[in-house]
Order: sequence, then structure tokens, then C-alpha cells
Amino acid sequence: MTMCHLFKCSKCGTELVGPIVEIGKSLPANGSKYRYGSPVGCTASGACVVSKPQVEYAGTGDRIPPAPKLAVPAAPGPKVPQKWVPDGANGYTASALYSHLPVVPQAALIQALGVLFEQHQIPLLGAVFDRFDVYADQQDEAIAAGPKPAEKFLTVPLVLARLDGVMEACGAAAVEWNVSVIDRNLDGNSANLTLPHKITVGGATYRFHPEALNDLVNPRGGHAVLPANYGAAIAKAIALSVADTPGEDVQGPNHAYYFWSAGQNRGINVVLKRDTRQILTVYYRTAVAVWWRGQLAPQLRLDRAV
Repeated sequence: MTMCHLFKCSKCGTELVGPIVEIGKSLPANGSKYRYGSPVGCTASGACVVSKPQVEYAGTGDRIPPAPKLAVPAAPGPKVPQKWVPDGANGYTASALYSHLPVVPQAALIQALGVLFEQHQIPLLGAVFDRFDVYADQQDEAIAAGPKPAEKFLTVPLVLARLDGVMEACGAAAVEWNVSVIDRNLDGNSANLTLPHKITVGGATYRFHPEALNDLVNPRGGHAVLPANYGAAIAKAIALSVADTPGEDVQGPNHAYYFWSAGQNRGINVVLKRDTRQILTVYYRTAVAVWWRGQLAPQLRLDRAV
């Protein structure tokens, strides 16, 4: 038993046990009435719970003190998606973070994507998405083996693993991150996502056009370039622009630079807007294969391989 403050419900008369009396602190006057800010509330009946009647101070008494209030749980942190890394002994081992993404942008992106995917199910765009199906999804079937249209949806690990692969392939390039509005490839929805904003190669800084950013998150069809090829191609394209090398296809300030992925056996087109220094788009292009099979100097083939 402990000396506690006592109260009485003004509606039903039930005695209510309040906080423990603190020595040295003055006591309220008996009969003082409380409605708002009362340390206790009557739960003797449903009517009292609903109407929240006044309680009246009734002095002190030796009683069993009420249980302490439960601590308010801390707000949950961002959900860290699991990726899988190869392990010689066990096949694959779970790993929490993506090592090529800065921690702060990564956490912000995880949180924003988590909210988006709780509210919306975003279908993947284009059957070639399985060309970079190298995520946490080891038991998932590739799109080519699934139903048509593919019943597959965007997830947090899909987005982060793609960005992680692109950033790794960018090498020593300096990348600046910022919040961008993504509203083209999210099935009619939009989200403010922390994404790569600018990339600096050889002293030249290029920023990502909204189309390129949308295709980083959920690429359309042929824009689903393998992350390693994507990052290497944009870094090389910017370096070519710095050297004032014209693109293979030039339309005003827009220069299209061709690259070849031996692993994918496909040609990649990187389009830069050189006057305003923007990365407009990156995609697989059949015209690059024709160019690659032509009479190219050995050094050019070496420079354009990714």
C-alpha cells in the first residue's frame, strides 16, 4: 500500500485512485472539481467513459497505486529493405544497406517509397524490366516466364538496388542528391523522392532531366538499361562532352552518344543536352547495333564498351 491522491466520480460516486502523493508538495483542497486536466478518469461504466464526468478531489489514502502509464513508443524508423549478396557457402546472405548510396538520402528514399507503396501498387513498366532483376528477389520469376501482361510491381528493394548499381558504375564521379517530383512512371501517382540530381565528371556538372529520373525509378520498356551499363555509359558520355566530342546523332544541342554492352549484346544510347548540361534519357537502341557492326577504329570500340 502507498499513500495516493483519491478522487470521486461526480456521476456515479466511484472512488478513483490517483497518483502517489509526493512528500513536500501541497495538496488540492477537498472537493476541488476537475474535468479537463484531471489525472484520472472514471471507467466504472460505459456512460462515464463516454460522458467523461467531472471528478472531485477526496483527499489521500493508503491504496494500491495505479499502474504507471505506458511510455509512448518511439516513432518507427524507416524500413531498411533487405538485399541479398552472394555467399559461397550458403548461396545468398541478407544485407541491410546499399553501400553505394549515401546514408541520409537512402533513409529518406526508403521512407518516401514506403509511404507510396503502402498507398499504391505500382506496376512495372515494360517486359524488359527483368533485365535488371538482380535484386533481393532470388526466388522471383523473371517477367519473360510469367503471365502476360506481367503481374509484377515496383518495390523498395527494386528501386534502391537499381540506384545502387548505377551509382557503383559511376565510379569516381561526384553525385549530388536532392528531392525530385516523380510523376510520369508511377501509374498516375506522384511522389517526392530523394534521387541523384547532378553528376560531375571531368569538371563538368550535368543534371538529370525529369524523364531520366522517372526511368531510374521505374523504367519504361527499353529504358530499363542494366544498372552497371547505365552508370558507366552516362559517365563516359559526359567525359566525351567535356572533350567536345560530338555525338553519333546530333539534333541541335542534343548529342546522342552510342555505347555497346557486350554482356547484354545490346546498344545503349545516352542523350545529353549540351547547352544546358542535362542528361535527357538513356535507352537501348537498335541503331547502335548497326553502328557497332560498322568500320570502327579499335580504340573507339574500346572506349565505347560498357
